[in-house]
Amino acid sequence: NIPLKNRLLFESNVFYNNQSSAVDVEAANYQNFGFKLSADYEISKNFRFALGTSFSRYLFTYVSEQNYTNIELSSKLTIQF
Repeated sequence: NIPLKNRLLFESNVFYNNQSSAVDVEAANYQNFGFKLSADYEISKNFRFALGTSFSRYLFTYVSEQNYTNIELSSKLTIQF
């Protein structure tokens, strides 16, 4: 017998960052935007499973060759005794 709790926690974030600097013009002037999503499912008292993903895009104002996209995936299984 495994008593299931069936609790799901869902979290989401959307972000936008506009950075500018007169000192380091090429590297410090950029826009960053994206989102993060995560879900944590408590299967039972001793088992939890988390799954997450994030996407972000960096757009440099003066050097467009440095533009890049960052995609992350993560997962975690917790077994507690």
